[in-house]
Amino acid sequence: MALPKGAKDELGIVGDNGMEPDAEAARETEAEAGNSDEDEDVKREKELKAYEKRMTRELYGEGRYHLIPSFFRTLMYLKKNKQEFAVVFRTFGPDRNAVAYEFDKFAKGEHPCFNGRNGLPLVKMDGAKATKDFRFKNDDTQYATMYRLGNDMAETAMVVGKDHTRCANEDINHAREEFTLLNSPHEIYSEILETLKKDSVMAIQDDFPSWKESGYENERAKLMMIDQADYNTQHIFFDDNADSPESCIVDVRDVVTGEQLPYKKFMDMYVVKVHPHRAILESDYFVKCIEQCELRRDEEIRRMEAGIAEEEYEIVRKNKDTETEWEKLQKLPDADYLMKTVLPVLYMGMRVVDLERPNAPLEYLAMYLLKNQDKISLPPKVLSKQEETEEHEGSKPSEEVA
Repeated sequence: MALPKGAKDELGIVGDNGMEPDAEAARETEAEAGNSDEDEDVKREKELKAYEKRMTRELYGEGRYHLIPSFFRTLMYLKKNKQEFAVVFRTFGPDRNAVAYEFDKFAKGEHPCFNGRNGLPLVKMDGAKATKDFRFKNDDTQYATMYRLGNDMAETAMVVGKDHTRCANEDINHAREEFTLLNSPHEIYSEILETLKKDSVMAIQDDFPSWKESGYENERAKLMMIDQADYNTQHIFFDDNADSPESCIVDVRDVVTGEQLPYKKFMDMYVVKVHPHRAILESDYFVKCIEQCELRRDEEIRRMEAGIAEEEYEIVRKNKDTETEWEKLQKLPDADYLMKTVLPVLYMGMRVVDLERPNAPLEYLAMYLLKNQDKISLPPKVLSKQEETEEHEGSKPSEEVA
């Protein structure tokens, strides 16, 4: 997704080809940063400038967004509506620090798309005027590395500190020599909550090697611990790979019992499967998702406070719900209907066409859609009792009046 013109002007990007190579300037900056004869403060300042330049090129060098606009719009919406919230970035990749850097720029009012220059809005979340401070200020507490040492929640460890480099699982105890090592799930959960209470934002690198080693099993995915008895905190994990129960990239556990929550229970309440194209096209996408999660959590809290067992509540809810799944599908808004019935396979097909570049792309795409239509699971066309009655009455032969 291309940056707005004002941001491109700010970064010196002309056209659609991204930043021009600047190897000579980069070499000069590196040489200046490495001059050992300079004063330490001057040297540190030059090193910072070199780092800033490198990160700017890394994040925006192609003239596109890194963190998408709807994410920032969601934070602005929550702040405007005075909602209490905190942010945790979770990634399997090596981009944890880059994401934190960009978010920090946003919080400081220095993000190229939200800095108030070139006709762009100015947005800050730096703690001014008695508001929450979302800057990354403490390298020792706001960055962490997660380790999954086994399938059990108890076999989890977390190293706190930005400069920690992931090590082999068997060497993790050596990390305590330089960093804070937490090897109890309850300690990890408390540490995250305390950090968010104090600093409002964290960035965590999850354990991809362990997940891969397990054959990408859900029990070794990104661990999300939930206290279901905490009515004041709503955890919501957004991820575009939160798919089927077996391959869901988020492993949701009850922090008290250590047991996994069923997929059906946590989806759209604690975990949201993000559809990237909608998140890009719809500025309020995440806001709608949050509202849906809050509604489901409120419903669950009412059930728990009423002392109704989950199975019993589900039966009562289904008895009250007279609409069939087919009828619900027909009543969905256009975007939601297409998302459930067409777009998942269509976007995969378009991606394959782009990769293969066949001689007859439309014919190729049509064949792909037909071949993969079973990947879309639609409810059977079952009519409600009212519709069955209407259809039955409509099929009766009309009576002639003499």
